Amino acid sequence: MLRDHYADEDLKLLRIERLDGSRISLDECYINLAVVRASGDNALGTDSDTPSPSPFSILRRLDIWEPPKSERVDLETLFERRNGVSVGAAMDGSSRDIPMRILIRGQAGVGKTTLCKKMVYEFLYKDMWAEAIDRVIWIPLRQIKSSLFLGGQSIANLLSGPLPDAEKAGEGTLGEALDRSFTEDPSRTLFILDGFDEVYRELFTAGNELLRKLINVPRVFITARPRGVNRELFQDIHLELETIGFYPIQVKEYIEKHAGDHATEVHSFIERHPVVAGLARIPIQLDAICYSMMAGTLDGNSPPETMTELYHAIETSLWHKDVEMLEKRREGSDEPVLKHEAQASYPDDVKRLCQAEINALQALSFTGLFNSIVEFDPAFLRSFHDVQSNITSHLSTPKAQPWFTDLDKLSFLRTSDGPLTPATRSYHFLHLTFQELFAAQFFVQHWMLKKDLM
Repeated sequence: MLRDHYADEDLKLLRIERLDGSRISLDECYINLAVVRASGDNALGTDSDTPSPSPFSILRRLDIWEPPKSERVDLETLFERRNGVSVGAAMDGSSRDIPMRILIRGQAGVGKTTLCKKMVYEFLYKDMWAEAIDRVIWIPLRQIKSSLFLGGQSIANLLSGPLPDAEKAGEGTLGEALDRSFTEDPSRTLFILDGFDEVYRELFTAGNELLRKLINVPRVFITARPRGVNRELFQDIHLELETIGFYPIQVKEYIEKHAGDHATEVHSFIERHPVVAGLARIPIQLDAICYSMMAGTLDGNSPPETMTELYHAIETSLWHKDVEMLEKRREGSDEPVLKHEAQASYPDDVKRLCQAEINALQALSFTGLFNSIVEFDPAFLRSFHDVQSNITSHLSTPKAQPWFTDLDKLSFLRTSDGPLTPATRSYHFLHLTFQELFAAQFFVQHWMLKKDLM
């Protein structure tokens, strides 16, 4: 039942899409992990002379770094004996150095959910970890948070109900699969709890005993943002890992596979700009650079001189795409503007058509940063919607207010919530830097007008 659910093409649970809408096979996805800390360690040593970036540099702030080889971890070997990792005594009393309870941290947009999809995919289709486990249960916890807000149910009730689109996934419920995992050998089930930082505040509320039980099962991966949760919330974490960006060779391979005839131009542009080369190691940033170069808003012969110019070029290329998705119409025309028409027009003309959505993104990004929020759940979005007209009152006046469910059509936002409806999904910006870009635009407009920000 679980295998059918994850493999169902209609549910798109194991699908990775590029900005141009094309799909990337999970076989082609690079997932890089580095050891942050093993059980009992305060800090890890290094066998490399490779200097670590300053913690105040933009690259380290965005988790772009290249760890020494001794700290790199492959998915395939996660459940193999690991030197320097002591996880206590096994059931037979012998010592054990195979990690089973693993915390994985990473910034928004670096690939934590892609990592979850990769683990499920490799287990289903490549028999990865087949000797160690019998099943994988992947639980996107932010979906549970959304359902808690909308339905007022406990996590236990939600997990005991049918899977989403269960009529397509086969007989049974996730609750039944959970029961089997608890009654049979629990170490043979791998739980992947994705996005724990989204639900940890519900950990000790009434009715959520099952969540507490899940985070303490014998074999579990827990993903969270770097400062999303305190490690002390978990019992006996054996290994703490961090998702990091592409390595330089992977950047080159990605460009060769996905930049088409512009591969040489993209690679040359990245090599000439060290900061861009660093940002290109973030998967979604590299995709945006490739897409913008192929769309013509980035010119390899006359490249942007500043990071602001680079992001404006990327922003323009994405609005060219979104104006068609939003079915925007020129004044006096009944026909929606197509992408190739937008590309042939001036950027300001396109942005005027999308002014309502631009205002919404600017206000949403600034409100999020002001409240230290990067994942916008249904509760936050509903509250934001109620005050949106006030927050955007000093921004450029649009011809019409945005339709809230059009969030799903904007390239600048992503959701990890699979088949849920737009009104029940959580959203985040492509990457934190895009949220900062729109927030900066919001700030500048208010600063120039000498208006209060909130």
